[in-house]
Amino acid sequence: ERTVSKVYTEKEFAWKDKKWIADRKVNEDDFKVFAWEESKEKDAVVIAAATYLIIVITLDTGAPLLYAMLYMLDLLSLDDLKDLRKLGSITPGHPEISTPGIDMATGPLGQGIASSVGMAIAERYLNATVNNKLINHYTYVLCGDGDLMEGVSYEALSLASKLHLNKLIILYDYNNITLDGKLSDSNEEDVVTRFKALNFNVLIVNDGENILEIDKAITKAKQSTMPS
Repeated sequence: ERTVSKVYTEKEFAWKDKKWIADRKVNEDDFKVFAWEESKEKDAVVIAAATYLIIVITLDTGAPLLYAMLYMLDLLSLDDLKDLRKLGSITPGHPEISTPGIDMATGPLGQGIASSVGMAIAERYLNATVNNKLINHYTYVLCGDGDLMEGVSYEALSLASKLHLNKLIILYDYNNITLDGKLSDSNEEDVVTRFKALNFNVLIVNDGENILEIDKAITKAKQSTMPS
């Protein structure tokens, strides 16, 4: 049980506790300190931090990408990466919360998108009620065809549109392939038209391996008043 004794601005805090940052191997530019809490039970001082962004990966086959990111953050070791999909490892085929750096895991396809909408709503609420300068992050989602075939995803995205959650940015990996074969074998839906019907801000990057073009699209998405 803790009480907030004082709220510091980033300038006031001045990053004087460098050791706290170094111990966690996190770049100080990646997060903002927004509160300094003093424990009622101990004399210890706890620093609470808010991240600039939230990343939701709903591509279950994209686990290696996620684990590579966690390795770069020193949350996983090289041996952990080599244990990918092995029984009892902390790098299973589908990420679980037992893996360091994983804050949430869902079950069925589509739930990741629905959860990301909830996260974007939380950002909007905290931005309006707590501090609009410190709680001001984006929620990014990497999703595939399987997610968008699920009804729950569109129900949630319809709500995101209604609430104008413009800090929700979804990157849809349209590669026309599924685990079972070509996407056209099971689905011929016009996803672009469907998202336009949802009043989403739709941007198309023809070369999905061109990082600069993806970056430009994300920059444009940040200028929109609607989710992208």
